[in-house]
Amino acid sequence: MKQSSYKGKSPLPDFVIDAACADEAALRLLREDVLSGGAPVILADDAVSEIFLDNLKTATPWLTKQANIRLLTDFARSGVSPVLHIATHLSNLIKVSDRVTVRHSAGNALLELAPRLTADQRNEVAVELCRGLELGQQEFTKYIPDYLGRFMLWLPPAELDELLDDLWVNLSAADSRVAASVLDTVGVVYEAYDTYRTRFPEADEAYRRRRQRLLGMLMRGLYGIDDAVRQEALYVLGRRVFGSAELGDHEKCRAFVLTERKLLDYGTLCRPLPPATILPRHRITRPTCAPPTVTPSCAPTSSLSMPPGRPTP
Repeated sequence: MKQSSYKGKSPLPDFVIDAACADEAALRLLREDVLSGGAPVILADDAVSEIFLDNLKTATPWLTKQANIRLLTDFARSGVSPVLHIATHLSNLIKVSDRVTVRHSAGNALLELAPRLTADQRNEVAVELCRGLELGQQEFTKYIPDYLGRFMLWLPPAELDELLDDLWVNLSAADSRVAASVLDTVGVVYEAYDTYRTRFPEADEAYRRRRQRLLGMLMRGLYGIDDAVRQEALYVLGRRVFGSAELGDHEKCRAFVLTERKLLDYGTLCRPLPPATILPRHRITRPTCAPPTVTPSCAPTSSLSMPPGRPTP
């Protein structure tokens, strides 16, 4: 790596320059962006293409990818950028990046770009993220629900209902990992659903019916044929609904009234396990029921079976 000529001159620390700026072009663009005072940066087409390629290379340092994401986000604010291409690129980073920090940065940048996309463009990006759930590989899909769920709430009502239809189909997938990812996504949508009313005003009946539909999808997971899916559904209900810090007590009470009977029915099917048999998540086994042990009594056997009122011989 060649020595940067901006060391000691840039407001960025030297270790950032050394790790993230393998070429002078990336450093120059980032320096211009930092010193712009909040004004959107303008990138040439060849610079954007180079950033896209660098972000998908495993050899590119993660700090360089972080800087590139910032450049793309600021470029999207200029009004002359290919916003859809940038959003699609960010969605790919969420799915395939080898660094968790890059995935989170790409997800937050995508949510920031959502208001700048048209309804058709938002729907296209959301569908691509939904297809990422179908990969079934936990190392690639576990970070998608947090951003897909919140991004879905930027879709108009018709497109949102269509995407929920697709998730309903995937909820019945034979692969439990796909169904678990769908449950996580639905839980995020349910928890953040209050913001949808301010973006797309609807009648209270339509708003409430969709929220009940989301809750019904979570309850369907409780009665899946796979233990892993059932446990994931119960986990999402506890975290995203009843244990949520975003939902108010009134909404939690509504959810409990709608799910009370099914939760109690589900509880009767799940006997408490002894501490020695509790296994890690997704790997719970139930002990077999042993026949009851009868302790012999000191009294004669005949006296136990005599009807009342007859003297004992």
